[in-house]
Amino acid sequence: METEQLTWSAGGGWRPRTGVCNEAHLVLYFGASDALGTDTWYQELRTMYPNAHIVGCRSGGQIQQAGFRETVTVISEVAA
Repeated sequence: METEQLTWSAGGGWRPRTGVCNEAHLVLYFGASDALGTDTWYQELRTMYPNAHIVGCRSGGQIQQAGFRETVTVISEVAA
């Protein structure tokens, strides 16, 4: 099983993009209301992972390895 975590922001798009999970089967997202209010992030995500189930929700803040952020969308993807 391989996993990867990405962060999306309006100014920077998806970061970091290492390509570890190009064939992800499951993508979980958690995002700030403002970030999820646009279609851009989802269309980019669907293009990157056309065969994945994409599920998630809004959250008050996103906890990542680098810390806590309130204005971004975070995904964790899983490839079996």
